[in-house]
This record gives sequence, structure tokens and C-alpha cells, in this order.
Amino acid sequence: MNLILPFLAKHKHSILGAGLIFTLVTFLGCDKKPNFDKGFSVLESNQAENTQDTVIKAGNYDALETQPGTVLLTGTDKIRLIPVFKVNINKTNGERYVGKPQFYTNYDETYLQSKNYWHDHIVPGFEAAYGFNLLNIAVAQEDSVLAVSLFEPVVLINTIYYPSFDTDTLNYKPIKRNYFLLTVYDEDTNKDGFIDNKDMRRMYYFNIYGSEKIRLIPQDYSVFKSTYDEANDWMFLYAKLDENKNGRADDSDPIHVFRLALESGKQVSVVY
Repeated sequence: MNLILPFLAKHKHSILGAGLIFTLVTFLGCDKKPNFDKGFSVLESNQAENTQDTVIKAGNYDALETQPGTVLLTGTDKIRLIPVFKVNINKTNGERYVGKPQFYTNYDETYLQSKNYWHDHIVPGFEAAYGFNLLNIAVAQEDSVLAVSLFEPVVLINTIYYPSFDTDTLNYKPIKRNYFLLTVYDEDTNKDGFIDNKDMRRMYYFNIYGSEKIRLIPQDYSVFKSTYDEANDWMFLYAKLDENKNGRADDSDPIHVFRLALESGKQVSVVY
């Protein structure tokens, strides 16, 4: 997503300009190929007549063809991540396309200093990755035979923040993370038979082993933007309340602001 680097660099020192992370992910973060749709169907195979009977079950996902992507290094030497992508097939000509990990970066030269050396990360201590039809993340531990998937069944992942392999500094101090943050579409909230970016976007915390999962924002909110406060190591999360219960984020939905303390990644409070 290198096209957004000049924007981020110019506004780096403001709360507003430090991120717009989720918004930029939505509009500029699409590793999208022509003729391939983002997301996947969750309709029952026998649902031919009554679309109101849609039920999301794990069995619906068995037909999805997936493929592992390049293994990602983390800041914990014994933990590696395997991104899992949907295999997209063009029904017209049979063309196959599989996404790949993409990364958000910031090349602001003022941060190439000992106080705040972020190795081009948009949030210190984290790599921020995305990819077209990224459906899951598997956590591979050094002493385990098989990797453990973060989601069962699969979801549509918007962004994953994971501990960076390089050690960043924040206000002269080394900063290391020991957890993951993910924004995902994990439910057909608008009941159109698909899980895609028209549904509500949720945000989750996972510990470094993937064994602890916490939804950070209430279920009836859709997170659409975030900004980073480097003075306090906070992430401000902007979310729309689905007040009319239609399962999607509308322009008229009220916006609330949540504050996430990144020291633990779990402590969330409402500030507006």
C-alpha cells in the first residue's frame, strides 16, 4: 500500500494523521484482481427457494478451496504465522488467483532516530498485513506439530497486527508486542448470503499462542477507522453503532470512539 505513504508522512505527528488505518485499508488496501469478488458465499447448498432460511454453519465452508501463503516471522522467535487465502476461480475462463501478504508501511524520515525508530511500521511494535480474500491465520509454535487456526470456521480478514520481527523504539524505549489484533468480517450480518466487506467489521484480540480470543468492540458496532496516539501508546477506534439493526454500517449510523491501551491490547474504554 505504498501509495498512501506521502499522506502518512505529512501528517504523522497529528492524532488524526497517525493512522486512518482501517479507512485506508478499506479503500486502498485491496489486493484485488478483476473478475474476482471479495468474500465468499455462506448460503446452504439446498437453499434454492427461500433465501430467508439462511443459516451459517461450519459445513458451508468445506467447499472453499484455500492455500497457505508465505510464512510470516514474528517478534517471538518460537511463533510463526501462516496466512491462509481463498483460491479464487474465474467461472468464465477458469483463471485461478490466490492473494499474497501485503504490508502497510510508513517511510517518514523524521522517525529514523533513536527516540522513535519504527522500521517503517505504521504502529510501533506491529507489522500490519492484509491480502485479497485472506480467510485465516494459523499460528505455528516451535514445539507443536500442527499450526492452530485463529478462526473456526474461516472469516474474511481485513487487517492483522502482529508483533514485528524488528524491535522498534517509542520515546527512546524498545517496544515489543506479545499479542495479535485483527479486524474481520465474521458473520453475514446483512443477511445477503455472503460474508464480505458489506457486513459489520469486528475487532479481536488474540494472545501470542492464539489460545485466548477477546472481542474488543461490542457486537452491534462496526469498526471503520483507527488513529494512533504515540504519546500514550493508545489506539483510538472509531465504530458505527448499528442502531437500525440492518447489519451494516450506514452513513447515518452514530459514531462512537473507543480507546485501546496497546500495552496490554485488552483494555478498552469508551471516550465518546
